[in-house]
Amino acid sequence: MQLIGLDEHGHAFAGMAVNDVPAMPIQQVLDEQKKIDAMPDGAAKTRAQAQLREQSGITPRYFAGKSRSGNSVVMLQDATGAPRLALMVTPEGKASIEFLDASGKVQRTLTANDTAAGKP
Repeated sequence: MQLIGLDEHGHAFAGMAVNDVPAMPIQQVLDEQKKIDAMPDGAAKTRAQAQLREQSGITPRYFAGKSRSGNSVVMLQDATGAPRLALMVTPEGKASIEFLDASGKVQRTLTANDTAAGKP
């Protein structure tokens, strides 16, 4: 379980995350993550993140908090770490539920208006 608070390039997010147990010692994971965090943004950093996730066995499963876009979010991931269900509330108070496929593409979105209008 993690408590997270990050502010990068003017985009802040904070929350609580639950991950599957790591396959390697946590200190080794943290040391490798520091190296990756110091890398410039781009494809190499993205590949390094994926490789560390694969090697460490850490798989994100749950996140609750504030996203970089400022939304309040509860995100549930499958066993591979792919987001599959997102509950969101915008800063303006608009709530929605998103169902995602294994690649992260939104398959269906429900809002309060959908229910009120009698949509399935």
